[in-house]
Amino acid sequence: DHDEIRPLGQHVVEVLFWERGALRRERAVTAGGVDPTHARAAGGDELGREHDGVRVGHADHGEPQGGLGCCVVHRGNGSVRQVGEGESMSEPMGAIDRVVATEEIRRLVYRYADALDRRDLDALASLYRPDARFGAHGDGPAACRAFFRESLAEIGIAVLLVANHLIEFDDADHATGTVWTHGFIDDHDEGFIQQLIKYDDRYVRVDGEWRFTRRRHYLWLGWRHGESAPLAQPPANWPERQVGVGSIPYDDPSWQEFWADRE
Repeated sequence: DHDEIRPLGQHVVEVLFWERGALRRERAVTAGGVDPTHARAAGGDELGREHDGVRVGHADHGEPQGGLGCCVVHRGNGSVRQVGEGESMSEPMGAIDRVVATEEIRRLVYRYADALDRRDLDALASLYRPDARFGAHGDGPAACRAFFRESLAEIGIAVLLVANHLIEFDDADHATGTVWTHGFIDDHDEGFIQQLIKYDDRYVRVDGEWRFTRRRHYLWLGWRHGESAPLAQPPANWPERQVGVGSIPYDDPSWQEFWADRE
């Protein structure tokens, strides 16, 4: 709380923990003259000691591995630093807000893949902003359900594996992202196929929840199981066909510039 008055020498800090697969935020107050890394969090744990086998209050630069581990300290005066590093930095959103929002958006993408795999149309509709448009089907959740009911009727089992998710924030409530997806799909026309897909996303926070504003699907490659030369196939012209060579990266300006310089 930036407006909270504390005795001289005290600091209000916010601490981000990774606990049992979820992010948790706690506030802590330092005693006068005590380094914020040794503050006591709201739950009474002293930062810097071991908790559940993990050193609390020390930055973990790798992927969270479970248990309890502190990632970042956010001081009440707006400065941010990693525990143990002692380096100050500032972010437009605040580092804690950025880390939390990134995790929430990544979970949004995972939930999309899960709902699509299970054909849960209500869950899919809940992932989009309430006024999202779905072409000829119209706007809103009912249109979303109608869109997916029609498009998913063309395939059987589909499993989507998500990777390389890059997120850029416009502000605290708007972001863009790109996501690569490896799909294993039972297509009614082509049989069992695999696809490499890139999604171009826009996200918005609505009532505290991150939702899709838009998802654009770009096919890199689709091929039947056992295809010996996938890149030698003719263009797929997706969505006309599910197999064949897609439009990316060939229509990417940076790709074209790279190869033009070598001709």
